[in-house]
Amino acid sequence: MVPLVRCCMRVEVEMSAAEAEKIRRVVGDLIAGIQEADAGRLLSSLHPSAVCACALGPEPVVWSIGSSLKLRTDLWPAPLTGEYRPGYTYTTSLIGPCMAVVRLRCSLAPRKYTDVLTLLKVDGQWRVVARAFQYQLSRRALRLVSHGQSRTPQPA
Repeated sequence: MVPLVRCCMRVEVEMSAAEAEKIRRVVGDLIAGIQEADAGRLLSSLHPSAVCACALGPEPVVWSIGSSLKLRTDLWPAPLTGEYRPGYTYTTSLIGPCMAVVRLRCSLAPRKYTDVLTLLKVDGQWRVVARAFQYQLSRRALRLVSHGQSRTPQPA
């Protein structure tokens, strides 16, 4: 079986291996949900009141993920097909027994994402309560856009 994602985890503050694994699973579910455009998998990693912010222009776009996941599909990449799944790296900082911050880097062609996730442990389960992200187009995509040859779907 082909692994869904490859990751590298660097922990900045001491945490048990069990807690690190629980956080790794939540981040893995979030990434897999994004890669597969699977709302169910995304929602399983998110707190029901989670918020998301996309910082691309002078005014960030902020929304409640749970209430508008389907309405904001223009900010989520299309599902990937085939066996290839890009890797991602992240750094986890355990702030306290119930709070962690994850800085995540992931490439989903033609975009290179940087995310900052805030996780809280609620009822014994780690969940993402906030996701702030930005992305950059790859150099190849920028060349195509500058020549009017972009194959990246544009939001309606």
